[in-house]
Amino acid sequence: PGVLEAPISGLREEMLLIELNQARLESYKLTLEEVLASVRANNSLVAAGSLEMERGRYAIKLPGLFRSPLDVLELPLVADGNRVVRVKDVGDVKLTFKDAVGIARVNRQPASTLNIKKRIGENLIATVDDVKAAVAEEAATWPKHLTVQMVNDESRHIRAMLGDLENSVIISTALVLLIV
Repeated sequence: PGVLEAPISGLREEMLLIELNQARLESYKLTLEEVLASVRANNSLVAAGSLEMERGRYAIKLPGLFRSPLDVLELPLVADGNRVVRVKDVGDVKLTFKDAVGIARVNRQPASTLNIKKRIGENLIATVDDVKAAVAEEAATWPKHLTVQMVNDESRHIRAMLGDLENSVIISTALVLLIV
């Protein structure tokens, strides 16, 4: 509950790559623009109305997004009588990754990082303890070769400051009692 957001960096986003055969496109009298328009039209959120509740009206959108290469391969491009031209008739689809826009490294090794940000007004020490407990619980299911490190742990500084403050209060109280 104390975590506001936890963006991941260092991961490359997956994407579907469509490789079209120019000769096949021409044989079916299709253009690249027509294929692109069909893919765009079928890979979007579809408005499905709205839901009225006590707190207001909420728009409902259904995902019409591609989930696998097979979804794209089976996409119809042109229907002409009994014949349907699909993406698989004019090209191929491959699962690949988008170009990297940034690299995350920890101790000079490639890494994926989770930058955990706490909510305003929440206890930092309690939030860090909760995150560490959650990571320890989940780490039991991760592959053995995976290394988990906590970096930039601000709770260490706050714990040290609290320790210094407690020592100062104890010493001040002792000095006041000694003087009195």
